[in-house]
Amino acid sequence: MSRRGDRQLNAALHTVAITQIRMPGTRGHTYYQAKLAEGKTAREAQRCLKRRLADHVWRTMVGDERRRTGTTGPGGQLGGDYSIQRGRPNPDGRLFGQVTSRTHQT
Repeated sequence: MSRRGDRQLNAALHTVAITQIRMPGTRGHTYYQAKLAEGKTAREAQRCLKRRLADHVWRTMVGDERRRTGTTGPGGQLGGDYSIQRGRPNPDGRLFGQVTSRTHQT
């Protein structure tokens, strides 16, 4: 797995995941227990939860950006034609901070 990316964001997602795992009754705890029941190791289940949390944060950010810019798709609905796309740089600037020697891709 790639270790590249925003270290502060990774740390925040880790904290959220650990907190949810430790709190019975949360959706994160339920998801984590389901992954363990599927036969995944604790570390694999935690990784799955972190990925799920990252996807939720990403969808929230994209939705906020759409609402902020009022961008709509071809049929007048939100979606389809927006500037932030997963895995691609934001043409207006970096989404998660400055490029450093650790994160700069050549």
